[in-house]
Amino acid sequence: MVLERLEAWTQNPVNQPKTTPGHPLPTTRLPTSVLFYRDGVSESQFQECMDHEVKAIKDAFRRLATNHGQPNAQLRLTFVVVGKRHHTRFYPKEAKESFGGFAGKPRQGNWPAQPGKPINGNVRPGLLVEDVVTTPHAYNFYLQSHAAPAGTARSAHYHVLLDDMSFGSDNQRLATITNTLCYCFPRALKGVSYAAPAYIADRMCERGRVWLRHWKPDQNFKLPATNNGVSWDPAAVTRWKAAKALELSRTTLLTGPNMEKVWVHYNDNAALGPVRFNPWHSNLDDTMFWM
Repeated sequence: MVLERLEAWTQNPVNQPKTTPGHPLPTTRLPTSVLFYRDGVSESQFQECMDHEVKAIKDAFRRLATNHGQPNAQLRLTFVVVGKRHHTRFYPKEAKESFGGFAGKPRQGNWPAQPGKPINGNVRPGLLVEDVVTTPHAYNFYLQSHAAPAGTARSAHYHVLLDDMSFGSDNQRLATITNTLCYCFPRALKGVSYAAPAYIADRMCERGRVWLRHWKPDQNFKLPATNNGVSWDPAAVTRWKAAKALELSRTTLLTGPNMEKVWVHYNDNAALGPVRFNPWHSNLDDTMFWM
C-alpha cells in the first residue's frame, strides 16, 4: 500500500524532473520525508507498530529507491499515533478561557466570553498540553484542535514513536503542523478533533466496509470445521482469512442478493480497456479514495 502511494507521488508532474539540453537524463525525484499519522492503536501496540508498520514503510521506500536506480536514497520518517479513547479532560480555569459567549447568546466571531458566565465549560481550540499529565517516555502531547459547542471536549493524544525528521519536543513545531492539519479535512469548514490524514483514513475504512457489504452473506467465507483434519490455531485462522479475502478481491463475479455488481467495472466494449477492480472512477485511481 505504501509503495503504491510513493509511486503515485513520483508520477505527479510536479515531482517529475526536467531535462536540459546537453545534460544526462535526470533521475526520478523521490520523497525525502514522510509525516505518518496512525489511528486506532492502543499503547500496548506501540512496539508492534515499530516492529512491523515502521519497518514496512521503510522497506517500501527501499523498494521504491531500488526500482528507480537510487538504492542509497534515505527516507526521514516521523511516525505519530493519535489516540482518542482516553479519559483525560481539560477545563478552563477562567471564563475568558472558555469556548463560550455572552450569557444567553451564542458566541460569534472573536467576541470574548462574559466574565464569570461561560456558555460551556470547554476550552477554546488550540489548547496544547505537553507536560504534567503526559506520559514520561517518548514525546507525546494533548491537542484540542476543535471547538466543542456542547458536551465535554476530548483532546486528541498524540504519541511520537519515531522522529527522523527531528521535530523535537521543545519547539512545538510538530504540534503546530498537527493543529494546522486538523483544519484540512475536506468535509468540514472548521477544525476537526484530530489530524486530517488519520481522519480521512477512518472515513476510508467506513466506505470500504460499505463496498464490501455483500461479502458478509457469502457462504464460502465461513471457516471450515477443520484445517485439513487439524484443529485451527489463531495463526492459521489469520492466514486463511487473508487468503480468502485476497481470493474474493480478485473475483470478477462478486454479486449481491439482486445480482448487483458491487466491485468490478465490467467493460461492454473491449476497446475501453481491461476490467477494473476499483469501485471508483478511473480518474481517481492514482489519487484519494472518493468519500
